[in-house]
Amino acid sequence: MHNSVLNVLLIERSSCDARTICELLSVAKAVEFRVEWVERLSAGLEWLASGSFDVVLVDIERPEIDDFKGFQRLCSVGSDTPIIVLSDVADEKLALAAVKSGAQNHLVKGEFDADMIERSLRYAIERQRARNALAEKRAALGRSNDLRREQARILESIMRSIADGVVVDDKDGKFLVFNPAGERLVGLGATDLEPGRRSDHYHLYRPDGETPFPPENLPLVRAMRGETVVDEEVVVRHRDGNVIVECHWNAANR
Repeated sequence: MHNSVLNVLLIERSSCDARTICELLSVAKAVEFRVEWVERLSAGLEWLASGSFDVVLVDIERPEIDDFKGFQRLCSVGSDTPIIVLSDVADEKLALAAVKSGAQNHLVKGEFDADMIERSLRYAIERQRARNALAEKRAALGRSNDLRREQARILESIMRSIADGVVVDDKDGKFLVFNPAGERLVGLGATDLEPGRRSDHYHLYRPDGETPFPPENLPLVRAMRGETVVDEEVVVRHRDGNVIVECHWNAANR
């Protein structure tokens, strides 16, 4: 356990039962339990709202929480605190309803000893802590995903607005980015063609505008081989006519 002292909120209408439970917890072997006993659910809700308890023990058979309305409120207020319900009879339906409503466990008064109640409380606390830690991780992951989506949105906006053509391939030569400026420059968008066939597809030429650019020397192909290409001159014959566009390409493997 994380703490050698655990704080217990006991909501129990019977002073006799409350004393019995306190006595059982007073002889706990692994940890020390400090018990705050209240008779009424309303008082228990006030104490629980303070957030200073590790676990709650509550007598489920009481007029205040008929039909589980009060118990459900208790679960809502103490959503991060494990709750164990107590009853006078071994009622499976009651136990199932309590667990479905948020209880960690159900104990029948008179049928548990010091070891059982200590073990039940400790296990309930550890399970709840594990759940809380998982919920925190999920929330952090959600925030991280939100940040990545926002960054992707900003990057997409930048790619759409800049005048320079930007093209990004993955390690297998598949297009990941082909921004609008790049499409305007070559007159075509992304293709599934392998890199070695793109020189003809995009009408890429040497600076003389007549010699087809060797596929193996294309800047993106060279970058895939691990090279860094700076200011490589490539001439593009635009698809929409005989317009010739002179481009200077930079490429690198990142």
